[in-house]
Amino acid sequence: MNFKATVNREIEKKDDNRGNKKDLIEQVVQTSLPSGFSIHIPLFKGREVRKINLEILIDGDDFACTLFSPNIIEMIEEGFDKMIELEIQLIKESYPELVVIEI
Repeated sequence: MNFKATVNREIEKKDDNRGNKKDLIEQVVQTSLPSGFSIHIPLFKGREVRKINLEILIDGDDFACTLFSPNIIEMIEEGFDKMIELEIQLIKESYPELVVIEI
């Protein structure tokens, strides 16, 4: 994908050598990248496909791009819980005489 950005930066530095100081950086970035997008993939191998919303974060210093999903941790924890519950249910059905203690 092609990437194009326009950067406007204003820098102001003042120091009167009497302890008074001002450091100001104001930066505005306009880019051709969208703010985010969605993908459809399984969170875990062999599981159902889920829609995952991703945001594109741009570092203002070196313009490195990072993908971030605000709700991915919750989705992963929910998926782990469901997989564990399924495994416990399969164990109980396969070995009804086995005592399962959940902590």
